[in-house]
Amino acid sequence: MSTAPSEQKPVRHPEKQKRPDRPSGRKPSWIRVKAPTSKGYQETRELARGLNLHTVCEEAACPN
Repeated sequence: MSTAPSEQKPVRHPEKQKRPDRPSGRKPSWIRVKAPTSKGYQETRELARGLNLHTVCEEAACPN
């Protein structure tokens, strides 16, 4: 019977772990500014909606 040393699983996204040296607080209000849209953007969005299409970011609920 062999005993293997206990191995810890590698952390998949270490940057997303809670870190005591970086408290997670609310984001400043200036970060949550909506980007201005143009006529071309509106036309493209309406065309995609009319064809019942969705963007990758919409499907993934991307915050950007």
